[in-house]
Amino acid sequence: MDSSNVLESVVVEFMLRNLLFTYRIEQPNICSIDTLFKALRLCPVIERVCVISSTGILSLDPVLVDFVCGSPKLVFLYVLLDTLSHAACKRIQSYISARYVSELNLYIN
Repeated sequence: MDSSNVLESVVVEFMLRNLLFTYRIEQPNICSIDTLFKALRLCPVIERVCVISSTGILSLDPVLVDFVCGSPKLVFLYVLLDTLSHAACKRIQSYISARYVSELNLYIN
């Protein structure tokens, strides 16, 4: 079993028990960060996530945006990927900011 399957299995196991509130991984060679965030998105009670990888690759920006938008209890997210470009970081930040600004406007009006 490769490391991405192991990560996904662990996340799914905790998800099924609704026990995964905090998830932190610091691993230089995470094979599939996309798979990790897709699995974490299925955790209804996830509140804090920290992912640190020096060579891990996030292939699609929307995977991270979908994770944030699909995690209503999320209050802390820290992602440090040496392979993520500055432009990609800015794109992800703008998507996430837009989501919270529109949500905030609903509460103010």
